[in-house]
Amino acid sequence: MRSIINTIFIIFLLTTSATQAKNLSAAKDHYEKAEKHYSVGEFDKALENYKKSFDMSDKPELLFNIAQCHRQLKQYEKAIFFYKLFLSRLPSSGLKSEVEKHISDMQKAMTPGGKTARISIITDPPGADIFIDRFSGKPDGQSPSVIAVQPGPHLVVISKDGFVQVHKKLKVVDQKIEVIEIKLVPQTKSGPKPNPVKEKPSAFKNWKFITGASLTGLFTLGSIYTGMKALDYESKFNDSTDPDDRDSFKKKGERMALYTDIMIGAAVVSAALTVLSFIMTGSGEEKSESRVSILPVCTGSGCSVSASFTIGGF
Repeated sequence: MRSIINTIFIIFLLTTSATQAKNLSAAKDHYEKAEKHYSVGEFDKALENYKKSFDMSDKPELLFNIAQCHRQLKQYEKAIFFYKLFLSRLPSSGLKSEVEKHISDMQKAMTPGGKTARISIITDPPGADIFIDRFSGKPDGQSPSVIAVQPGPHLVVISKDGFVQVHKKLKVVDQKIEVIEIKLVPQTKSGPKPNPVKEKPSAFKNWKFITGASLTGLFTLGSIYTGMKALDYESKFNDSTDPDDRDSFKKKGERMALYTDIMIGAAVVSAALTVLSFIMTGSGEEKSESRVSILPVCTGSGCSVSASFTIGGF
């Protein structure tokens, strides 16, 4: 029976030791987090982690850290409580003189005559959070506001959503009031807008291009047709033995050959003018009206194509 009790007791001790080791490890993690928050002025988050670390480790040194956070957050009554609790647990601490000075300063600040200077903060727009000597936690007031402070140097932090945070250092004289008037600057969420890119007009949306391409196609088809007819008349001329038929086929073949040359020339001119029109329109800077004229000209010696390209202003 005694051996069973001893075994249970040993198991209890081992379990307790494992739990304590786990708590100390977690307490260390919370302490490291608290130190990081405190170093950047996030005293409310630091306070939360210091308390968790103390609950898990019961180290009296952490009472000083907890008191420091309350003091930074202007929670003087709680700060004094934890400072005194720290001294009761570690009465011979090397921080005793510093702690006593903090307690004395806070007690003076809590008395009616402690805060004998004033800071008046006015912002445009109003409704900004005001912090005195800190960056986070519960605001000391909202603009417009008059805040009582101890005489001496202070850091005023003015913060409002959507506006650039303002930091202002000043020294307040006893029995005097310092006035701060600030026009808040809106935050810019995006950089300067880029210049719009002017899109070049599509060739298929340009009526000049479509017209020119259509004419080029028609002239090309026409030249193919007349060329085939000319070859057909030439073949009939070679196959015929009748002088009158041969003379008729010859004249018709020559006429079709002439029409073929005209059609080919017109197609070339139309294609060139179409390309030129597309290049000028594609630059996006059409400054003058352009006109293209293609006219057939027939004289006694034959027919040809007359093409003219006119640019407005010339």
